[in-house]
Amino acid sequence: MVEAKADKETAKPSEPPPESPGAESPSGPVLLELFDLLQVIWQSWGQRTRTLHQLVRAESQLNLRAVMVMVGLIMLIAMVVFSLWIGLIGLVGVGVFLLTGTLGHTLIVMALLQLILLVWLAGELRRIWRRLGFHRTASLLSSSTQLSGRGKHCD
Repeated sequence: MVEAKADKETAKPSEPPPESPGAESPSGPVLLELFDLLQVIWQSWGQRTRTLHQLVRAESQLNLRAVMVMVGLIMLIAMVVFSLWIGLIGLVGVGVFLLTGTLGHTLIVMALLQLILLVWLAGELRRIWRRLGFHRTASLLSSSTQLSGRGKHCD
């Protein structure tokens, strides 16, 4: 029995197996280096994200200012065009009044010029509307709702 105990003690290995947690293995430094590299990548990604966020914020502020300036300029152009149109109508009205001497003819000619402008603007609006294709989208939406409505009733 004593000999059996002595055999068991001599049979134990003197070094721990490589799988044990306390063992030094060549993969330890590699894992530490990999962890350090991942940490550097993560910090770099975080810095890039913060920089991108700052860039997007600055771009959006710049774009907002540019849109506000454009809206202001469009309003100024519209006021100038309106003033020119009113001046032109006034000149035509004065000319017609000097030629005919009646206020009725002057008002009719001025109203006709306004009507001509209105018809021209409506035609331009229709032309632009067609180019945008909203009518096609609206017709597709209405046909799809009609089809889906038919499907519900056909059950």
